[in-house]
Amino acid sequence: MPTLHALLIAINDYPDPKHRLSGCVNDLESVRQYLEVHSSVSGLGFNARVLTDEQATRANFIKGFEHFHAAQAGDTCLFYYAGHGAYCDAPEVFWHLSPSRRVESIVCWDSRQAGGRDLMDKELSFLIWQATQGKDIHFVAITDCCHSGSITRGVKERLIREIGTAVPPEEYLGFEQYRPAGEGRFSPPRGRYVHLGAARDNQTAKEVQVQGAPRGVFTHCLLEALSGSNGQISYAELANRVNMRIRDVVAEQSPQVDALPTEDKDRLFLSGVLATGKRAYLIGFDNTMGWFVNAGALHGILAGDEQSPTVFQLVDDEHSVRATEVLAQRTKVEGMDGFDPKKQYPAKLTELAAPRLRLATAAESQAEAITLLSNLLGRKNSDFFQLVPDANSADFLVHAKAGAYFLSRRFDEQPLFQKVMGYEEASAVDFVNKLEKVANWLQLLRLSNPATSINAEEITIELYRVTEPGNTEDDAPVELVDWCSPTRFEYVGRQGKWVPPGFQFKVKNTGQRALWVSLLFLADDFGITNQILPKQALEPGQEAWAADVFEGYPYRTLSLDMEDYYLERGIHTLDEYLKLIICTDEFDTDNFNQEGLPPEGALLSHRKVGFRRQSIRKPDWTVREVHMQLHRKG
Repeated sequence: MPTLHALLIAINDYPDPKHRLSGCVNDLESVRQYLEVHSSVSGLGFNARVLTDEQATRANFIKGFEHFHAAQAGDTCLFYYAGHGAYCDAPEVFWHLSPSRRVESIVCWDSRQAGGRDLMDKELSFLIWQATQGKDIHFVAITDCCHSGSITRGVKERLIREIGTAVPPEEYLGFEQYRPAGEGRFSPPRGRYVHLGAARDNQTAKEVQVQGAPRGVFTHCLLEALSGSNGQISYAELANRVNMRIRDVVAEQSPQVDALPTEDKDRLFLSGVLATGKRAYLIGFDNTMGWFVNAGALHGILAGDEQSPTVFQLVDDEHSVRATEVLAQRTKVEGMDGFDPKKQYPAKLTELAAPRLRLATAAESQAEAITLLSNLLGRKNSDFFQLVPDANSADFLVHAKAGAYFLSRRFDEQPLFQKVMGYEEASAVDFVNKLEKVANWLQLLRLSNPATSINAEEITIELYRVTEPGNTEDDAPVELVDWCSPTRFEYVGRQGKWVPPGFQFKVKNTGQRALWVSLLFLADDFGITNQILPKQALEPGQEAWAADVFEGYPYRTLSLDMEDYYLERGIHTLDEYLKLIICTDEFDTDNFNQEGLPPEGALLSHRKVGFRRQSIRKPDWTVREVHMQLHRKG
């Protein structure tokens, strides 16, 4: 029987009276009760270890992770913490990992006693890596404390105001396992995990009264969302629901979800199983804004007008609402009168103000197959594309030839991705799903905001070409290139083999206000990933590097690979893009992520970047686009 192994830690009664909290042990007990019921209903064994108050010393925190030694393949491990968070200045060897140049920490019961100290985020990263190394297990961390957004990385705040004691790097737990990253830098190992944090790393987590008892608002809203979904919800959707619910209760607390790899955010809570289907939009209520959808102009939403509106439909009862105003990451809607403002409602986009792609039928296509596809598109009412009769006005051509569907450009019959065989309903559905991936990719590539007030002087981009192809270390020799023009990256022949090129990417806030950034890689096969730089807040003067995690360690030198099947088709150059999204407020790019489509002649698609292979405010936003041309002669 698969087992849920849970380490649950909560601290109310810190030794110093001014540090004491009220709701942490209540939170732990509520979480424990939920996990017991969830495990019973899900057919899981439940193996819990609980530490509270004076039991939760730093030494016992560390020893508590031995609880996960019993986990076997297929099991799930959960670490839950409720208590104080804090921070201290980061040693210089860790500055490359933190734009703020500080280390977040968990305040153990004895942390501020003589001889005691906090458990640093790098140490927690090491403990998770140690627990997961070499095991096929699903690891989840939930932290209800201040500065918890990157801890792996009457309202009362779960924050100790005193800055923690800085610790020399060599005294960090597991430092002997940290990887030298060049120029005196070190990186701790990172295991595979999903982390739900109560707040961003510059925010405080709050305690409130719930039915007369003190509770952490994050844990309360988390359990509320889980109970309302019977636990059958992905981490990404769970975080969205909790985020929207918390806005009804307290201000300036934005829960975070982080995962390695990024796609694990789409796994179901505590099961490790990938959620099926697309993520639903969520409609919620804000006291200032009114009813809104959690997507906006950054996601390609347009308000439209009476003749061509954008319409969302509630998943549960098919009630429709119309967009009235589009902001950066939210859209105001009308038509929710009578609905409970304390709830969130999953919704789907049923009508978009402007279709994205125009498709025409290629000559000599089989009429029956095109009729089947047209009928399907009519029923689907796709917001991504429409069929047009004139090929001269089309963006792409749809072919139905020799028993297969495929897509091509207007003047080139080369399939843009692997053909879909057969003319059955299932084949047509599969083909349309692939068309939507192409549309998503192109929509992101074309995304822009000409009316932005964010000027060029507020963001500095540096793109480096590695001058020693094959060197994937952080201190590989590099040269600065002009990112504003298409940049060529060449394979180099060496000892009878072709060695792939590499690059590094840095973004710096050179303005006077805080900005949020996220970098997406758009692969030639229509794959999209934000894993090399998910959303990141940059204060003035701060910088961030794109990085890939390989075998538990981050690397900022990223490889570009071209598979042999491109050469077999006579293709020697691929056009791929980096899309940097910049916003004055927090936003999320996870919804853009998608697997690529296998090219014709390939068994699988592997177009990714950097992954080494083992042998009411109205936020403003803008984008920067980097065009990279990957070339391989033979």
